[in-house]
Amino acid sequence: MFDSFNDLFCNQFTYQLKYSPKQVEQTCFACDQLAKWSELIKTEEKKGKEIEKDSKKELKYECPLSKEELGHSTWNFLHTVAAFYPENPSEKDKEYAYALINSIAHLYPCVYCSNHLKNYIENNPLDLRSSKTFSLWLCRLHNSVNKFLKKPLFNCSKVLERWKYGSKECQKATKLNLN
Repeated sequence: MFDSFNDLFCNQFTYQLKYSPKQVEQTCFACDQLAKWSELIKTEEKKGKEIEKDSKKELKYECPLSKEELGHSTWNFLHTVAAFYPENPSEKDKEYAYALINSIAHLYPCVYCSNHLKNYIENNPLDLRSSKTFSLWLCRLHNSVNKFLKKPLFNCSKVLERWKYGSKECQKATKLNLN
């Protein structure tokens, strides 16, 4: 069935564990953190330590996300959802996407950010006709935030390249010899 924990969650990227964490770090896969975590566990097991005790010790020092960490994580999640949204979504898909964005608008922990999103949705209705239109809508939203924060704007014509297909450089870096 599954040879490893990594197979279970990232079966198309299982070869990552054959490479060192440094090599994995150079790839552009969503599972690179899982591969690093798996390598850490193997290292700890070799040292004869109990992973459970170490995990509990580490948890004691974890802190809540900063506003920047939360924002970065949220954007990564939302852009990935939009990129992998169906090209021909069903009405149910559209309902789910609409509910996701509106739930975030009402529940996001940063009140200013939440209000900005509500206002943006009111003035720029969600475009859920396809993955591309959803991704472009989200990119324009993200750029409105970047503009306010005086950060560089993203070229929205490259949104699917960034979040779904990967740039040419990313694709080249991920073409590892699997044989």
